[in-house]
Amino acid sequence: MLIDTASWINHGRIPDALIAAAIEQGCVVTHQDVVGEITLGCGPTAVATAERIGMFRHVTDVSHDTVLAFIRTHQLSCTGVGMVDSRLIAACALADRPTRLYSADKRLVKEARRVGVSLTLPTIRPFPEHGAADHYDPDRSRQGPEEHL
Repeated sequence: MLIDTASWINHGRIPDALIAAAIEQGCVVTHQDVVGEITLGCGPTAVATAERIGMFRHVTDVSHDTVLAFIRTHQLSCTGVGMVDSRLIAACALADRPTRLYSADKRLVKEARRVGVSLTLPTIRPFPEHGAADHYDPDRSRQGPEEHL
């Protein structure tokens, strides 16, 4: 299960049972851009948190050109997802083994679902100060960490 940046931040504030279970079961993978975004964060624990997240197995990265082709092929332009989110979607979709995406970001979830990426949605409401509250959709069905990778 590949966890997006905002979900890691929210998990750091209020532990998410699905993330905790996935970590315990060894089901978490990470991406270099998530580690980079966490490293850019504010606060005394940002770098240490990024280092811990960076210790998980990394999902196979896809080249910049492959991501651009993926964006064009799957018409991700003008959908509201940024380059990092596009890279996460592409990494999950093109991974050598099935990789679920974990996110509360409405646009990211919508586009990942549209291109066929399997999803796991958070069980807790994200903090509004991180901008994720308007992206959280509590009506979506949730799937547990047992349906990982």
